[in-house]
Amino acid sequence: MSNQYITFTAFEPEDVNLVHLIGSRLMVAMREVTGTLDVRVSIWNGTDWLALTNQVEWRDWRWQPTSNQVFNAQNLVRHWQTPDFFWSEDTDMSTIRLEVVPAERGGETTPGARAEYDALQLTKRDEAGEMAPLELVDVPWWHVGPNFATLYEDGNVIVEAIHIDFWWRAPAAMEVVTPQGAATDVHYFRIVKRVPDTNTMEYSQVFVMYEDGNVRLLPHPPKGVDWTPFGASVIVGPTVESDRPFAAIRRVTVNPKDLSMDIEYKNGGSCRLDLWVNREQNVVDVSDIRYDTTTNAFTRFRSMWVHDGKADIDRVETAEGVFPVQRHWSEMGGTWWSFFKEVTTYHNTYCPEFAFEVTDPIKAFLVRQAETLDGGTGYTKVIRTGGRGGEAISFGLDGGEAVFDVYLDRGRPNSHIVIRYSDDDGGNNGDYPGNLVQVYVDGELRGQAHGMNTGGWNDFDSLPNIALGDLMPGRHTIRIVVGPGTFGMDLDEFQLVSHPRRLWSRESRLVVQAEDYDDAANVVDAVRAGAVGGRSIHMEQTNSLAVYQFTLDAPVTQAYMRVRYSDDIGPTMLRVYLDDSRKAKFPTLSTGSWDLFRDSQELYIGDLAAGTHTIELRCSDETWGLDVDEFELYTKHPQNRAPQLLLQPQYDVPIESVTDIPIMAFDGDGDDVIITAAGIPAFAGFDGRALSVTTTVADAGTTNLASFTCSDGRGATNSTASGSTWIVVPVDWDGDGLPDTWEWVNFQTLEFGEGDDPDGDGAPNGFEYEAATSPTNERSALLTSAETPQPTQEVYRITVRTEPGRKYTVWLTDGTLGTGTVWRTFNDVGNGVGTWVETNGVPAIFTFVDDFSPVTSGCKPPDGVRYYRVKAAMP
Repeated sequence: MSNQYITFTAFEPEDVNLVHLIGSRLMVAMREVTGTLDVRVSIWNGTDWLALTNQVEWRDWRWQPTSNQVFNAQNLVRHWQTPDFFWSEDTDMSTIRLEVVPAERGGETTPGARAEYDALQLTKRDEAGEMAPLELVDVPWWHVGPNFATLYEDGNVIVEAIHIDFWWRAPAAMEVVTPQGAATDVHYFRIVKRVPDTNTMEYSQVFVMYEDGNVRLLPHPPKGVDWTPFGASVIVGPTVESDRPFAAIRRVTVNPKDLSMDIEYKNGGSCRLDLWVNREQNVVDVSDIRYDTTTNAFTRFRSMWVHDGKADIDRVETAEGVFPVQRHWSEMGGTWWSFFKEVTTYHNTYCPEFAFEVTDPIKAFLVRQAETLDGGTGYTKVIRTGGRGGEAISFGLDGGEAVFDVYLDRGRPNSHIVIRYSDDDGGNNGDYPGNLVQVYVDGELRGQAHGMNTGGWNDFDSLPNIALGDLMPGRHTIRIVVGPGTFGMDLDEFQLVSHPRRLWSRESRLVVQAEDYDDAANVVDAVRAGAVGGRSIHMEQTNSLAVYQFTLDAPVTQAYMRVRYSDDIGPTMLRVYLDDSRKAKFPTLSTGSWDLFRDSQELYIGDLAAGTHTIELRCSDETWGLDVDEFELYTKHPQNRAPQLLLQPQYDVPIESVTDIPIMAFDGDGDDVIITAAGIPAFAGFDGRALSVTTTVADAGTTNLASFTCSDGRGATNSTASGSTWIVVPVDWDGDGLPDTWEWVNFQTLEFGEGDDPDGDGAPNGFEYEAATSPTNERSALLTSAETPQPTQEVYRITVRTEPGRKYTVWLTDGTLGTGTVWRTFNDVGNGVGTWVETNGVPAIFTFVDDFSPVTSGCKPPDGVRYYRVKAAMP
């Protein structure tokens, strides 16, 4: 054996090359050795030679480092260890030199010694895995374990730091700082939080952050569940495209009181994270972003998908619809994205789903500062430097409410409210929460959330979004109720945002009855009353399968599948294969009996070329099998929601006025709707948003049709809608019993009522109108006169001044006037006797004559006293 040189490239075909970073274990094996060979190993990385000295041997009664190993007939295999971070990833720049050390140079090589190589192997060294960081500050020894170090613990929140051997970005590490202790060689840390509303001290991981910016999240587990698995992850921080993107972190300062973190990145950027955690969700609010989000991604989402039923996430939704998470899209614009599982997965079944939202006042369709409230109780206005308007409203121990009147000029589908608040004592992140905040819209409770500690009255955070549903255009009242509990809460502002969701419709491409299989095993035809056609197949628990062949005349893009099944006792796994490739699997649900069928979740199949294909259904053996009735292949297409005109059946407007009537429309897709007038009254105009109605006295008592059309601009068959309403000019718009024309002619206003007496003549307007007298002239009144009767007089005469178009009736009573006096008319109330209708066009005089005959009063007054009065009225 002579000196040997082995040159190689330290590279492995992975998303990250760790071969050149992690130390190696070199094994040299000889086939045979004659004599003794003393071999020294040196390594080269393109820059420096390094003699390996990290081996030890027993010499001179002590262990001493050495790079030499002795080969002889009894020792044919020897090992060396290379240090971390030595090899070069450049092509052919890493070299191993095996050098024979002769006796004259201090070696143990014997004269004539020789060896024949058998093998040389270079492998990565053994890794220690997870361990406690070595560089700790103010951390007591009893908080340091073999796998992690506890940097903080207060009974409700625990912060644990971990060092990884070997971290993929080593030697990079981050510093983690807490109020109780810190560590500087951390590769990831986790926050463990006490689970609320439990009778025992239960904890769960809620947050994990790695040095490369990766974050893993979990809400608290549901009641009755000890833990739930992590699934997808998020990179928080500036990243660029690469095989394995990362956002290198320099320092994280954890504030357990309000579950917040200040993140400092190695590129100089920073941001703040605030957690809001309960059993339903874990909300991470990323704010105060101080890194470039124009050339860098502000966050990244990482997940796993093999096929439906074996995935962390299988669908992504935006305003444009729902799509397979890794198929048929390359870019999705918007301000929100939702990642979820359409199909129950056998991989990390209970792992969380994710939603991302860009929350910013410029993204909201309405922003109100809390101090601009229109009403409320239990609050005071306070100065808060952290408030966006410099002010806030503060609620005390007993809570209170803030009322806001808002006007929307267009409808907003799927709306949410984002409430910015502060609370210096918002619960303890453990056994009791902060104040309960409830949101009412037009008197209806729409949602609620508990506040949490924000770290101070000037430190404002956002509550989780509260869904409000569709908000129609027009006026609304939003009431924010803060319940009692802690020492109060401050409200800074709220934002209203809209997340419209596009509808998609199905287009069926193939429906196959399960009993029409081309091949099957362990399948029994079954008669089921609930099946389509009355028949299904029963797939027994012994790994049943059914095979179907079909031919497509044209290719199908982005195909989905539904399976109609029944299962008296679920779950049973059903696997779906297309052309021998597994496309999906799902667990059935119990349907109650074999005769009750339901559809499976929507299974993504993918693209199908034109031609013949094979679908294979395979049943597992968990329970007693299942029934399959039919399956369908279909595609999905965007479906336009038709716009809606929001018109009242009738709008009443007064005379001599200009009235703007908002003409509004709502579109469930969130599209801008253009409204045009198809036909409107001559006294009206339309500017695209409001119908301006200008009336005169001449319009009183008219009913006028106004017609409109609206369009969402998408050009779909249902993109336009039309509607009509009636514009009515009532005779008595204000309902005060006086014709509006009479009021306007006399007063030039409609403000006076029937009981008013503006001229002070003792006759209210109602009397003046009935009598056709002037309500503005105190001398204009209903006047009557009667002659003084004589004892022997046989006729009484009552004279009245008449007005055109009025009817006058004479009434009489005998005896003394008082409470309960009964008045009566002439026996003959015909015109010219007991009544008189003035038909002259000018005022006149009419005299009623009481001759005591049967057609008039019928007799003389018994005691010689008779009273008369005349009533004027409309005929």
